[in-house]
Amino acid sequence: MSLSTFFTYTTLAGPLILAALFFLVPVYQDLKYRFQVWCRKSNAQAPGLPPTIYSIPFGIPFFIDVLRYSKKQTLMPFIQKIWHSKQTATIRLQTIGEFDILTSDPENIKAILAVDFKDYNFGHRHGAFEPLLGDGIFTLEGAGWKHSRAMLRPQFTRQMIAQLDSIERHVLQLISVIQASSGENVDLQALFFKLTIDTATEFLFGESVQTLSGGNPKITYARNFDLAFNSAQAFLARRFRLNIFYKLADTQQFREWCTTCKSFTDSYVQLALERADQKQENGEKEKEKEKERERERESYVFLDELVKETRDPQVLRDQALNILLAGRDSTASLLSWIFYNLAIYPAVFTKLRAEILTHFGTTPSTLSFESLKQCKYLRYVIDETLRLYPIVPANARAAVRDTYLPRGGLGPDSESSDPDARYFGTRPVFIPKGTILGYSVYVLHRDPHFWGG
Repeated sequence: MSLSTFFTYTTLAGPLILAALFFLVPVYQDLKYRFQVWCRKSNAQAPGLPPTIYSIPFGIPFFIDVLRYSKKQTLMPFIQKIWHSKQTATIRLQTIGEFDILTSDPENIKAILAVDFKDYNFGHRHGAFEPLLGDGIFTLEGAGWKHSRAMLRPQFTRQMIAQLDSIERHVLQLISVIQASSGENVDLQALFFKLTIDTATEFLFGESVQTLSGGNPKITYARNFDLAFNSAQAFLARRFRLNIFYKLADTQQFREWCTTCKSFTDSYVQLALERADQKQENGEKEKEKEKERERERESYVFLDELVKETRDPQVLRDQALNILLAGRDSTASLLSWIFYNLAIYPAVFTKLRAEILTHFGTTPSTLSFESLKQCKYLRYVIDETLRLYPIVPANARAAVRDTYLPRGGLGPDSESSDPDARYFGTRPVFIPKGTILGYSVYVLHRDPHFWGG
């Protein structure tokens, strides 16, 4: 055989081998799982097979759909359709390079997050999120997570977070921005994200970034942070969806966004460390210290309290960024969905406004955790908004050992006349070590089995 013929065969063989692997690897994965389930059929509680949805080849069509619907901002309705296509609460889905288990069954979600919590970890989350969030409470697990939780939990008592005067000041700034629009259309969601970053930075870091009023000149990247933080988070979501291939999503622009966010937070960390050093150098008398502590309780600063636990700038930055993410996005998202729904349902808006005026009047002086509890219709509006539009609509864990979900597997007894037998399954689901489990409260909160048609 001539050298040219050899190279011709080699050139042809490469793509053919790759194409074969794209089909053979998923076949092997599928048959291996089915064999593992079959080997356990003699157990006291023999597992069953959840319905399987294939995405041939190699899970690529599903991955393309995820990207397409994410771009349209309709990913959750698309995921909901997947569940409805099988008329079951737990499914096995071929994703890019593997088969995952997806569930909206509350019993299975309880097992993942509570009953069998030690059987799961965050999977690839740390690697995917590390460029922005570092080693914080949302990325660490095991001992690192426990240490973060122990360090952060004391900072969030009811007394510490009731700083309504600060919130009122920023809300008034928001209203002035809306009034300055002179009747033009206003993007409330964008303004809510500015509002919550302003309130969160004041509560967490002691000084607002003031995005609603042009940016705080004391803070590095104060004007650029909002865009960088939003863009970096969107990129993190893309990395996370790539699963084990998350490192493929890494660009210079992404790294620059992360650097901007870290430099922004470093400015606050430096200010907090300087405040702590100043207090130590002053050497106040005990009486003056007690007065200062009383003032601090009235004007609580999360980062100042965290400095008492650690003076490591990187630890402070990573934890601060993690908490800032939660403090900004959750509240801004909830506010956006509430106002969206109030615009659609004017009767609800009218009733809610009347009840708020009845309970609180036009000033926040009577607001407190206790008085808010008495405003039941406000609670109903918030709860129903969170049901339909949960802040974290879906999440995932990875099995660290062979384990089981309590139900979702199908067997001969699943074909009974009881509709719940087919929908929820009558057998446990075997979860091999390394399997990714996705769970969706978005799908659960819209499930006709619980909420009606």
